[in-house]
Amino acid sequence: MSAVLQPVEARLEPLTVERIDAVCAVEQTAYSHPWTRANFTDSMAVGYHCQCLLAPAWRRA
Repeated sequence: MSAVLQPVEARLEPLTVERIDAVCAVEQTAYSHPWTRANFTDSMAVGYHCQCLLAPAWRRA
C-alpha cells in the first residue's frame, strides 16, 4: 500500500519578529544572495508590507 500525499492550502500572514529566524533559514538555502535578519527588520521598521507564505505540513491521505 502506498501513501498519497495531499496538498493543503497555504496562506499569507504578516511577517513578525518571531518568524524572522525561520524566514532567514529559508533565505539561506533558497538564494545565492539571501537577505539578512537586518534586511527584514529594517523593512518592517520603515513600514513595508511584509508577509510570509505559510502552509501546514503535507498530510497522508
